[in-house]
Amino acid sequence: MLKEYAYAKINLALEVMDVKDGYHMVNNLMVPISLYDELIFEKSDKIELINNEFSDNIIIKAAKLFFEYTKINNGVKITLNKNIPSAAGLAGGSSDAASTLRGLNRLYEANLTKNELIDLSAKLGSDVGFFILNKPALCTGRGEIVNPINSGLSKIDLLLLKVDSGLSTKEVYKNYEWDKVKKNTQIDNLIKGINNNDINLIKDNIFNDLKNTSLSLNNEMNDLYQLLKNNGLNPYVSGSGPTIYLFNPTKEEINKAKSLVNNIFNYECHILSNDEINSYITEIGNPRCPSGYLGEEMLDRMNDSHSDLTNWGLSFVDFKKTDIVLDIGCGGGKTINTIANLADMVYGIDYSEISVSKSIKLNKEYIDSGKVNVLLANVEKMPFKDKAFDKIVTVESFYFWPDHLNNLKEVKRILKDDGKFILIADLYDNGNLNEKEKKAVSQYNLFNPTIDVFKDIFDKAGFNIDIYLKENTKYITIIGNKK
Repeated sequence: MLKEYAYAKINLALEVMDVKDGYHMVNNLMVPISLYDELIFEKSDKIELINNEFSDNIIIKAAKLFFEYTKINNGVKITLNKNIPSAAGLAGGSSDAASTLRGLNRLYEANLTKNELIDLSAKLGSDVGFFILNKPALCTGRGEIVNPINSGLSKIDLLLLKVDSGLSTKEVYKNYEWDKVKKNTQIDNLIKGINNNDINLIKDNIFNDLKNTSLSLNNEMNDLYQLLKNNGLNPYVSGSGPTIYLFNPTKEEINKAKSLVNNIFNYECHILSNDEINSYITEIGNPRCPSGYLGEEMLDRMNDSHSDLTNWGLSFVDFKKTDIVLDIGCGGGKTINTIANLADMVYGIDYSEISVSKSIKLNKEYIDSGKVNVLLANVEKMPFKDKAFDKIVTVESFYFWPDHLNNLKEVKRILKDDGKFILIADLYDNGNLNEKEKKAVSQYNLFNPTIDVFKDIFDKAGFNIDIYLKENTKYITIIGNKK
């Protein structure tokens, strides 16, 4: 049994252009928000949806599509706990469909790639692919082409307001006429605002080409929109409506809006922050042994986020061109790539197949030239002869080693007598961990020793060590020399 969260979205930009092959072309900039449906998946011999409000539910369609594509002869019981209102312009159904594909991919360990899941999503609806990634994106074509945006967003508060009467998306598009005015500047500004967490820049450039059409087709929605405007508030329309939202409202503005409306859906939530999105990717991607397309996403992020730490740690070591170097737990391959500029021969090992694949892809030129070799292996029994390496490096992987003392002894076995072992990490127990760090240690069962424990375990494994700490961080580098 496993659980997936299907997050709703709002549109920060919706540019609707001419019709091609029966569909309007769009530039649709969406962000996920903290309102979500919950889906629980259990293996079964048939496809079954609990709490199904509709006989022809897109969740069932997504499940059937998954099993047809993967040729897995089985079924699933899906329990849906519904929170996102239907027909609201928040894409609850599309998000549920994407969550179904994600959940089944994990439940049956089908290992479908991100691109395979997005391609399947396009068969279910134009905006379903956006929810496979669950991060800010500019969706183009008819909406099925997903272009992720690098996000620096913090939590940005929202107030959602929805009248009881609904709107048909098909009807809204049918009545829409393109004004042939391109919105490139506004979209560029929105992307810049998302990159840099510039809330004012975002707010100044939000637009929705469908707004006027939607308001003209729903008097109740139009009345709400005008009421908010006439009372000094700045409402925006999500998708084809009828949901209206306030962007980054003050507490006073929230209270004013709520006092103006009676008995309609209202919900305080926020745009998912970059930290929240990365936390989800890390949790599902599995930092201990990266797997699935979210494991790939996590490795890409780690290649970027670990660069400063890695460069700092490696700065304490003098590499020679003639060195033979091993990177244990090579992850996405960035450390291998860095060291390959310093030494003539670099090996990398990881017990995650995705990590090995990513490392090979990143270092293809070095591998083709014979300078780099990446192997599927683990630290418990490494496939190398005694005293094979001048230097052995591990970055952000010691936390996950299964038997630290014996694993260090295995490192010592393959290290030359005058070689060096370099351990680099961004966290150690200095007695002053913050709540986020404590949660990570607990959630991922990290081995996070104090300096005294580090000294003891290295001593027992047969190493003398030098320890380097970076001021105002919890960065630690340990350089071990054989006794």
